Amino acid sequence: MKNEEFLQLLSNMGSQGRAESESPQHLRKSFYAVPEHMRALDPDVTLVLGSRGAGKTSLFRAISEFGLTDRLRMQFPRANIPVNAEWIPVNLTKKDVPPQEKIKDFFESESLNDSEAAAFWEVILVRSLWNQLRPEDQRQCLQIHEASGSTIASLLAAAEQCGLASAEALDRLDDRLEQQGRVLFIGYDDLDLLVKRTGKGVSALMGYWATRSRRWKGIRSKLFMRTDIYNRFGVGGGPDLAKIAANRITLSWSDQSLLGMLIKRILNAGNIKLVRDVFHLSTKELAGDENVGWSLRKETPEALDTIVTSLLGKYMGAGPKKGETQRWIIKHIKDCQDNAVPRFLVRLIESAASMQLNSRNEYLVPLSPLFIRDALSGISSEHVKASEDEWPWLSAFADRIRRSPKNRSMPFERKTFEVEMARTWDESWGVGVSPPCTDYRNFLRLLVDSGILRERYDGRFETTDLYLDGLGFRRKGGVRKRVK
Repeated sequence: MKNEEFLQLLSNMGSQGRAESESPQHLRKSFYAVPEHMRALDPDVTLVLGSRGAGKTSLFRAISEFGLTDRLRMQFPRANIPVNAEWIPVNLTKKDVPPQEKIKDFFESESLNDSEAAAFWEVILVRSLWNQLRPEDQRQCLQIHEASGSTIASLLAAAEQCGLASAEALDRLDDRLEQQGRVLFIGYDDLDLLVKRTGKGVSALMGYWATRSRRWKGIRSKLFMRTDIYNRFGVGGGPDLAKIAANRITLSWSDQSLLGMLIKRILNAGNIKLVRDVFHLSTKELAGDENVGWSLRKETPEALDTIVTSLLGKYMGAGPKKGETQRWIIKHIKDCQDNAVPRFLVRLIESAASMQLNSRNEYLVPLSPLFIRDALSGISSEHVKASEDEWPWLSAFADRIRRSPKNRSMPFERKTFEVEMARTWDESWGVGVSPPCTDYRNFLRLLVDSGILRERYDGRFETTDLYLDGLGFRRKGGVRKRVK
């Protein structure tokens, strides 16, 4: 089969689009740095926000695990990336930390007070910074270090035994760092794993660091957090929290950055000679090597367009009416707020390549647009399923759409939608799941604000391909042609 080896590379190039699943070697080589994202490394920025799949974990791992800050500093000399800095990731999934369910239950307890919540995060911080403390401070905080990490009760008991010793030890560490001109960045990722109902774990962590942002100069935090979690549980909270919230960055991607990310992933998927041949690239057009990874020496819009055309062809069909491939693949992974993220683009190409491999058919281009179109359905279903932790009512909403022909066919009228929602509003939204709004009349606005639906110029409503099949919607005008 023509291009079989190349299609195999494409189908495995991104670990299903999830940075947490990628090997260190592959992520180090394929990491794509966006200039606008470098502000996340500024010492004054505490919150690094982004939607699901926006690259938070990739950036977190690049700087905390793989030490790419020196490379990024050379690549972006104008960015405020400290020289004498060390990144210390706080791993909330290790065995020396209580299980996630236990942590969630602890923060969901109605009897939990602010001092207990702050004590938990201070114990976690002391244990993470243990090797940075002076011997005398380690002796005074020995109970915290030796406490069993399997239960929260043992950690809090150790904190109570140590009293103020842990806070004083951290203060002395900060003084020493400031005198030496050094900075320790404490990084937290996967914070969505702590959210159950109230989000108290996340808000307490933000509160802990907000009160210390004025006190410490050498110990700084970086909280990598989904935007929806910040909006639900991090807004408000007093002047200290407002200060760190003002200095936040939201990871967003331009169309060109997304294409640049995709091309770099393909270049580093393995067998660079094969990729060069498919894309008609000379060695002079590439920079890097097998150790640090390959990239385009000049990443211009024209160069990206040429490579996408080599991969998919100029158009998504026989001519311009079907759409230019470069614009089409980005447009069809965007939500209703015109946002697109790397995960869905990587998954789209991976899935389409797998489909073409299974078809065993020959096509004029390495990856046929026919399979790109067909892969969208699976990407939509994956996205809706993955979004249920953010919106636990989404599955019940999809079920209502599938049982409502008038709402299922897009675009639909506001009145038609509200009548159907009123009829089914009191039905179950899932086990232990509350209705998404107090009143069905507010539900449409929530869907628009969440980027699931958008209002058209004529007052009717529709969605994009990112949600279309996953939620069970259908467009008026026929059935999508599928690959046999």
